[in-house]
Amino acid sequence: MHSLTINFGPTGTLWGLMFKSEESAQIAYDVLTGTRGEPTDDYNKTTSLIRLVDDFGQKVVLERSAIHGYVLEDMDVSGMAHVERTHHQARLQRTASKLAESDASLRQVGPAILNPGIGNGQWPRQ
Repeated sequence: MHSLTINFGPTGTLWGLMFKSEESAQIAYDVLTGTRGEPTDDYNKTTSLIRLVDDFGQKVVLERSAIHGYVLEDMDVSGMAHVERTHHQARLQRTASKLAESDASLRQVGPAILNPGIGNGQWPRQ
């Protein structure tokens, strides 16, 4: 699965197109970059607009001059990157917890806020 995210317009709107195969995603990417030797159709060859259709029924028409940038992503590979990032975060949290346990300045010193056996927060009975 591949995703082509396009940043366009005056406010930097993001739009994502999804493709089942790398080949169809690459064709759309090449249309955006203008590196495709043969335009996919006469429309994209003869106008200042770009027309793209993804594999899930989304159709987009954009002015070439309004496009600020685009990202082509292999979602299987980037999915593993998210997993690795999550594992890395868990390892950092474990390391931070161990350091906090060994740091005396972070351990509570002095009496507890609630002292058991002294009425448990109630007025002492007389």
